[in-house]
Amino acid sequence: VYQVSTSGSSKFAGGKASPDNGPLQVPPATADNSETDAGDTPQGPQAMGGAQLLALIQTAARCGVPIVQSCMQRLLWHCNQVLFKQLTSWMVHGKLLDPYNEFFIKQHGSKVQQPWEAPGSRQQVQQQREASAQEALLNWHQSFQVYDPAVPPHISAAAAESVAFIGKAVLLLKNPAGAFRGAELLQYRDTLEFMQALRTLQAAPVFDRVAFERTVEGIRAKVAALLWHLVVVQADLMAHLAAIKDYFLMAKGELYHSFLVDARKVLAAPPRPHTADADVNIAFQQAALKSTAQHDALFARFRIHWAPPQPPLDPSQRLTTPPPLPSPANAYALPNIEVPRFDANWDSMWLEYQGEWPLGLLITPQVLGRYNALFQMLLRLKRVQLRLEEAWQALSALDQWQERSEVGRRARAEGSGAKATLQDLRQLRHHMSHLISNLQIYIQVDVIESNYSQLEARIAAAQDFSEVERAHANYLHALMQQTFLNTTTICRTIAALFLHVQELCQLVDAATS
Repeated sequence: VYQVSTSGSSKFAGGKASPDNGPLQVPPATADNSETDAGDTPQGPQAMGGAQLLALIQTAARCGVPIVQSCMQRLLWHCNQVLFKQLTSWMVHGKLLDPYNEFFIKQHGSKVQQPWEAPGSRQQVQQQREASAQEALLNWHQSFQVYDPAVPPHISAAAAESVAFIGKAVLLLKNPAGAFRGAELLQYRDTLEFMQALRTLQAAPVFDRVAFERTVEGIRAKVAALLWHLVVVQADLMAHLAAIKDYFLMAKGELYHSFLVDARKVLAAPPRPHTADADVNIAFQQAALKSTAQHDALFARFRIHWAPPQPPLDPSQRLTTPPPLPSPANAYALPNIEVPRFDANWDSMWLEYQGEWPLGLLITPQVLGRYNALFQMLLRLKRVQLRLEEAWQALSALDQWQERSEVGRRARAEGSGAKATLQDLRQLRHHMSHLISNLQIYIQVDVIESNYSQLEARIAAAQDFSEVERAHANYLHALMQQTFLNTTTICRTIAALFLHVQELCQLVDAATS
């Protein structure tokens, strides 16, 4: 027989008691059915977890014998008390109460944040903020997950995911990190409201699935609104997204034009492994002083880097390569994304962004990896455009020399074939420049600016962190799709164009040298 004590802990045992007080006993003669037959289920209390036990009792409660049905419903109520204690601990306090590993929320490889402590020196405060921010983000993204086999039969998968979201949000709000460390982000009245709502469900004689899902959704909406206010309003998300657009997506075109002009000599030579990173970063900082970036308070959060190039693993990848991911995101892959190659020596430049807590809830290492793929695509387009402009300047200088110099006029008169060749080079350069310029305009205006305007509108209309997260994910997906980075054939066509631009510029250099 099954026995559940009124304290809420479940076990198998014998004994007799009334249905309302103390343990409940199911008469052996009526409890023997196909669902609970010893040949169909494992023997002993250790062979069955909480979800399996609830499913077994729920099945037995459908018996047509009134006394068995009454006993099983009462038994199921007592088992649900244990479940509600676990739910209350997780959804109200952000703590897992699961000594026997039966709850459907599991923790993986992270410890819960420590309470706020009085700060020490300024350096200790900074280190403490960074460590707590990393721990908070790890708890949010990786530490807690729904374990499907442990989900009780009367809780849907969507409700289980909502329960997981609520607990993670409560844990994060109760243990703020970074500049918000020590702040009270979740008010006591909200905690009390959550607890009372769950106690109402807990006291009901029968588990009401509709009422449970309605309550869970109400709590989820509340904590999601608190997260929205924290990320969007208090952390000023839109200012950081605008800065990401300025620097990752090159909305500040004058900055990158100045950077590429200043770094022309550096980029023309092979990189020196020990100083290449510093070389490009010095040029980047100097370019900022010549542009509007010098007045941007968020520019200090961005830093350009160079990583040693990795050769393609397959000959078919000669023209395209997966973009390198910034540390500490090296563990994350970018499936089905390729960036057209231009310069094997310097294609591995990438941009680092140092965001503060809680922006890491939205701007994850995977997200930064995709932004870096877009950054590399746009930077290579910019370099190709400047290379074509340099070719035009060289051809124009050659024309002027031929018109003004006596030697040049004599060379023009004697070499009609060379004149035709230079004319062909001018026309080819013009067609290539026209294509590259229109591709740039399409990406910057029709793709980036258009989608960013939609993102601004969606975030302004949202009052829920989940809606903001979904809007940003859709925005980034649209950017990747409309810039063709997930379309291999188009990427390789653009890479072939880049290769032809290199060959053209080499011909122009040879003709004008």
